[in-house]
Amino acid sequence: MSTGAPPPSQALRDMLEDLQPVQTRRPVRDWLLGAALSAAAAAALVLLTGIRRDLAGLPTVWLAVFVVWWTAGFAGVLHLAFVPRPGQVSPRARFAAALGIGFGVIAVGLGLAFVAAASNSTIVPEGIAPFFRYGRPCYLIGMTTAIAPAVITFWYLRGAAPMNTRWLAAGIGAASGALGGLVLTMHCPVVNASHVGLVHGLIPLLAAGAAALAAGLLMRR
Repeated sequence: MSTGAPPPSQALRDMLEDLQPVQTRRPVRDWLLGAALSAAAAAALVLLTGIRRDLAGLPTVWLAVFVVWWTAGFAGVLHLAFVPRPGQVSPRARFAAALGIGFGVIAVGLGLAFVAAASNSTIVPEGIAPFFRYGRPCYLIGMTTAIAPAVITFWYLRGAAPMNTRWLAAGIGAASGALGGLVLTMHCPVVNASHVGLVHGLIPLLAAGAAALAAGLLMRR
């Protein structure tokens, strides 16, 4: 009585013959490409919506600090989403989420604490109605900006994070929202502290929450 394994079926042999080598992920390359594509989409949106009229009159140091802050938040948090720890294969989801949320909180504080204006900047009357009147279009532009980098990043990372999906989504959303904050810095001439802090600064936190919620809903399907 033979105890050997049965020979493989013809279907299995055909499948083995058709096997192709799988291309491994290149996290750093994907991060750089994803960031570049996202930046290109953001630049296009700035050109589409228009550059703020008071840009030339703003203090150079103030403008440089905010541009660097938004850029660093976008690139830094996105790096954690793309590039795993040495020796690991999964993205640093929880770290990306924590850093992204912390970045958003600090962005709110910076906007409230440091205000700069030029002679042709827009100063909005105080009050709830003016706040929402001028805030709505910026919320829309900031969140719209966040869509492209979020979609690009999720496409690159498809299948790379079977666990901690919502944490990863929150980190990606915060990074994408930072790019939205950068677009608003280049577009919006409103210089009220409440507007810069609670509208521009909130975009990373809103985008993080929206991305985590979307990921949670998709996971239930």
